Amino acid sequence: MSSINKIKSAVGRNIIRVTITLVLVILYGTISEYYLERGAPGTGVRTLFDSLWFVVQTITTVGYGDTHIATFAGRVNAIAFMLVGIGILGFFTASWASSFIQYSIGKRAGELLLKSRGHIVLCNWNSLTAEIAQALLKEKTDLFVLAPLEKKPMDGLEFFNGTCLHLGDLEGVSAKTAQSVIIMAEKLWDKELASAIDAKTILGIMNVRKINPEAHIVAELLKSDSVDNARLAGANEVVVHGEMSARLIARAALYPSTIDMMKTILSSSSEQQIFSDRVPASMKGRKYGDLLRYVLEKDCVAIALERAGAVLVNPQKDMVLGDDSIVYIGRSRITF
Repeated sequence: MSSINKIKSAVGRNIIRVTITLVLVILYGTISEYYLERGAPGTGVRTLFDSLWFVVQTITTVGYGDTHIATFAGRVNAIAFMLVGIGILGFFTASWASSFIQYSIGKRAGELLLKSRGHIVLCNWNSLTAEIAQALLKEKTDLFVLAPLEKKPMDGLEFFNGTCLHLGDLEGVSAKTAQSVIIMAEKLWDKELASAIDAKTILGIMNVRKINPEAHIVAELLKSDSVDNARLAGANEVVVHGEMSARLIARAALYPSTIDMMKTILSSSSEQQIFSDRVPASMKGRKYGDLLRYVLEKDCVAIALERAGAVLVNPQKDMVLGDDSIVYIGRSRITF
């Protein structure tokens, strides 16, 4: 447990104790003053609420003076809970103030446990992570960033200071209930081999898969010969740093407008984007050609079919559909 969380836990325990103590003091003062004062000539305490009103204004040092204490015993009793109550109330206020301060510090430092479900976890922070985070935030996605940084790297996201190499840190961003986990390659430092960085990424994949067998894991690698190991570790999709951009540039040289088309489809501000959904139950057992026509009627264009982990781009129209996923381009997600 981090130092911030340890302090937060201690402060939390103190708040509980001091709150209970304060409530007991108020209850004691209310009941005792009521029984000591009731029926006394000239007393202002005629009901339990009158007694509570007197106790609260006494320990808060407000002292309106509208509730008179007439008996000697009532005054001695008031002195006792006054001395104790004022101190307890001060401690109560200080504990809550300390809790708010620690929460603010911990949030900035990324040392508060984050709880959510169905969110996206983005691990590590490199030159591309900021762009990925911005794209996800534009989609109104609940995004948690897990990275070994001293403070939150950008506004608008939830941040936890840690690494996917530690199971405890993954629990700190609720990776167990995350929808997707993105693991970016760590920064490549001098004299550090790219294969060593990929080994860390693969270990992170294994950790995520261990605590969340259902998560969709996307990983960035630095070397193409690490892809098979990343797949074996549990990654659903793998991108090799620089490989996609190199292939895209080559295709653009052969077929102009390739880059512009891909940028348009992948842009969050574009009217046309890529979506993926399960084939509707009504289409199972039918042919892919039927699904093409169905999607086209929804003003979308089907481009691929995902089957058993493999993506089939433009498959045969007579292919029989099963429990597959369809990849399509449209202005919005289809409601199947």
